[in-house]
Amino acid sequence: MKGDYTIILSEQEHDYIFSSKNEIRSAFPAIIVCKRRNNKSELGLSLIDADSGCIIYYLDSHRIIQLYRAMKILGELNVVNELTLSNCLLIAARYYSKKTGAIIDELENTGTDIQSIQTDVFSHEMTGHEFSQIMKAIKNASVDYESGELEEELKIRYIPETRFVKKMIAAG
Repeated sequence: MKGDYTIILSEQEHDYIFSSKNEIRSAFPAIIVCKRRNNKSELGLSLIDADSGCIIYYLDSHRIIQLYRAMKILGELNVVNELTLSNCLLIAARYYSKKTGAIIDELENTGTDIQSIQTDVFSHEMTGHEFSQIMKAIKNASVDYESGELEEELKIRYIPETRFVKKMIAAG
């Protein structure tokens, strides 16, 4: 899919093994604002082909911090398939669903120490600059987001407490 999208944040490019196609391609994970056919903008997690700029996989979400953590997790993986983005989003959630354990086991079977990656991602606070970048893009594109998630993450200090953060929570 090559379309109308804006990259908000991205991780470093590296080679991924695409298990469903049995090929290696250079790509990078990113949080993007994607304009849909109905001209509505969505926020999402994507894996973008480094050579063509085409979006290989895309998954929309209204949970900003969860998207950020999912992008960080995706940046540490080497093997991907059509379920990888949704799996990253599930294991990036603050609270586990019933599926999370099975997904972690599946990712561990690819030789990835996903629990170590997950622990590292959850232990590092999102920077004020990263948060501002995402929130300004959301505001400019009129994208819906879940303010309850921001309140929760602010309480546990995953995101910095600033006037801007409080304003975005109140506006959501």
